[in-house]
Amino acid sequence: MNRLQGKTAVITGGNSGVGEAAALLFAKEGANVVISARRASALDAVAEKINLNTASRAELLQISGIGDVTADKILAYRDSHGGFHSLEELLQVDGIGEKKLEEWRPYLTVE
Repeated sequence: MNRLQGKTAVITGGNSGVGEAAALLFAKEGANVVISARRASALDAVAEKINLNTASRAELLQISGIGDVTADKILAYRDSHGGFHSLEELLQVDGIGEKKLEEWRPYLTVE
């Protein structure tokens, strides 16, 4: 991790597919990432995705529908299971069902 610390990456087509994956990976590795795309709304979603495996309690609380209790349950699950392997694993957290998962999916990622 942090292999790209202090570097800047410019990603075109960063709102989906390979461009999105590259932007998220470079950011995870510590790079400052500039992403561009034709649709700003889709670009905003990529820029704001929160990684469940590194998110702080404060970051989780930024998502509508995640309160103190749910954030604590997500962090406890992550700690006791060695992290998340997929977003669907959130369904194993007490109180999280399909509806909540689908509401949160645009804002979350697992890396």
